[in-house]
Amino acid sequence: MRQGPEQDWWIAGFGVKPLYRRQGIGEALTRAALARLQEAGAVEVRLAVNRASRPAVTLYRKLGFVKEPQPTGQAEGDGSVRMIKNL
Repeated sequence: MRQGPEQDWWIAGFGVKPLYRRQGIGEALTRAALARLQEAGAVEVRLAVNRASRPAVTLYRKLGFVKEPQPTGQAEGDGSVRMIKNL
């Protein structure tokens, strides 16, 4: 999704049912989303992931996402970590 008037692109709100995890589906979906965003002209993309979801955090790091510094004045209390990737 694109947020705001700028090219502020986000991957938001997808998951894989437990029965189908560990089969490469999440990676394939994320790679497809990144390809579409790049085609649309996105320069960077962000996402928020639950820090307790180690497999998801590991996947996003594998795909080149890094932890984004917390915006000034925003608390880290919701249990999620923001990540960013340059395309």
